Amino acid sequence: MIELPPIPETERTALIDELVRLIETLAEQTQQQTETIQQLRDEIARLKGEKGKPRFKPSGMEQKAGQGEDQ
Repeated sequence: MIELPPIPETERTALIDELVRLIETLAEQTQQQTETIQQLRDEIARLKGEKGKPRFKPSGMEQKAGQGEDQ
């Protein structure tokens, strides 16, 4: 979500308030659309018979290499 800097009361006008509301609304819509697009991409991949992104577990090689240096 977008975090806008605080606007002092002396600089707040009806236009500023409306623009802030518009930015927040558009940010929410963008987030929803991003989620929907990802869901649709996943569904397309599933229908094509493709597998999802591979999830690799850490191999532990870095940890073992670090232990060898200490000895």
